[in-house]
Amino acid sequence: MRPFLIVLTLVFIASGCVTTTPPNDSPATLTTSNSQYFNDETNNHSPMASITEPIGPLTLQQAASLALLHNPSLSAFSWEIRARESLEIQEGFYPNPELETELENFAGTGPIDLFNQAEATALYSQLIEFGGKRENRQVVAQWETESARWDYRVAVADVLAQVAQRYFDVLTAQQRIEILNELLQLAEESVFAISERVKTGRVAPMEETRARVELAAEQNLLDQAKGELEAAKIQLAAAWGSAVPQFELATGTLGDIHELPSLESLSTEVEANPDVQRWSAEMKKREAALNLEVSQAVPDITLSGGLRYINESDDVAFIAAVSFPLNIFNRNQGAIQASRERIQKGEEEKRAVTVEALSALSTVYQSLLSSRTQIDRLKKEILPGANSAYEAVREGYEQGKFAYLEVLDAQRTLFESRTKLIETTADFHAHWVALERLLGKPLQNVIPADQMTMPEVKNNE
Repeated sequence: MRPFLIVLTLVFIASGCVTTTPPNDSPATLTTSNSQYFNDETNNHSPMASITEPIGPLTLQQAASLALLHNPSLSAFSWEIRARESLEIQEGFYPNPELETELENFAGTGPIDLFNQAEATALYSQLIEFGGKRENRQVVAQWETESARWDYRVAVADVLAQVAQRYFDVLTAQQRIEILNELLQLAEESVFAISERVKTGRVAPMEETRARVELAAEQNLLDQAKGELEAAKIQLAAAWGSAVPQFELATGTLGDIHELPSLESLSTEVEANPDVQRWSAEMKKREAALNLEVSQAVPDITLSGGLRYINESDDVAFIAAVSFPLNIFNRNQGAIQASRERIQKGEEEKRAVTVEALSALSTVYQSLLSSRTQIDRLKKEILPGANSAYEAVREGYEQGKFAYLEVLDAQRTLFESRTKLIETTADFHAHWVALERLLGKPLQNVIPADQMTMPEVKNNE
């Protein structure tokens, strides 16, 4: 009876060891204990860290750096990459052994009452995998991680393009306010000058009323532009997770437009688009998944060994067993074929992404050409003509040749042309940002203000 109790005791002890609940490691614990498995690329974000945002002027480079460090969506990607790397570790483990216990011929009737003829068996089994299943699972997990890294790079490109676009929105709003301030100043000067003329009887009081209405309208436009500037600053600060922007203004200005390279030369660079590049990793992952499914068709074996105690004769015997499936019906044919078809699907999807990128490139390029043509026409024809007309009408008004409404009309045409130049230049930069996003190239720096050339309104006192 003693050997029987010893076998049962060992079985229960071993079972307790196998079923012990592992500690629930937190992400921080995993990062510390398995730091050699994590790429430094995933440690660039500190979502809980304080954001050091410039109080005064803000450059495009500073805005991009803040977004890369603190953008919430990018921080989420870093955790996903860590999770994928942890799964790589998981796929490298061997299958757990199994411990099986069995008690037969006990608590029956007649001679097998209680444990008189009981037999206790303890079996230790281990699954032995063939066909490289574990290695193939690791390779799939590695390409899953690489795909996640490419998803991160795509997200980085999107965030940088978004930051640049919002930065140019702030610059556009700032320049619009500068023009409206000039227009408001002219309106105030006009009100003062016309008021003096009304006092001397040179013009009718209706002229002063019109001037004051125009002044109020310009003040409304300026107030609206200031609200748009604050909204643009809030949108820009949101790119790095800040609800309240701390910076005072965006430095630089929308500058001169440079020559464009040919569309043919740009088309050869589309392969650098991260949306296209990520498909290389995606196809490798699908090929690895096919290899895994093929290996799943290779039968595994289970080796078992243990002891059997026979209470009736008080003997102990060894037991050994080998088991393996017979792949007669299920040879994983469907899963293997599905993996092959997903590879073919991936080739078509990659081609579709490339064609879409080329189409978008052509569209953006045409928009750039259109914006550039409009900018050239505004600078060379419309603005000089509007400026000359305004000066002539204003001088004629001083001499009594034109009515004040004609002055207002010429002034409005001039300032609308200047505003149109800013908006068209902003469109050009927006298309340029979209172009660089499509090409996967670094974003363009803001052109310094001293390189800006824009016709100025000359005030005749």
